[in-house]
Amino acid sequence: MTEESILQCAAFVCAHVADGAPILYAHRDRSQFPEDSGWQFLCGGMDHDEASKAQIWAIHEVLELDNSLRRYISEPPEIELKRTSENHGWVLSRTG
Repeated sequence: MTEESILQCAAFVCAHVADGAPILYAHRDRSQFPEDSGWQFLCGGMDHDEASKAQIWAIHEVLELDNSLRRYISEPPEIELKRTSENHGWVLSRTG
């Protein structure tokens, strides 16, 4: 999938990020549907028991919020990105 095509795909965004918390953790799973990017963008530490409060955003909306993710957005599935604050760089690791 090219970056151009992934920009319109859907991504899971936790309610805390949707409410303004910085993205500190991102994970890309394998997708079963072409419109799903497989990406999840989370705040990295707050309670996520209430998945019903999560939102679905287009990847381009996530990049408008945090453009530091752009260089990783076309990475293949089974990766995760972590950082300790929005002022720190991303650490990429393979999960699969």
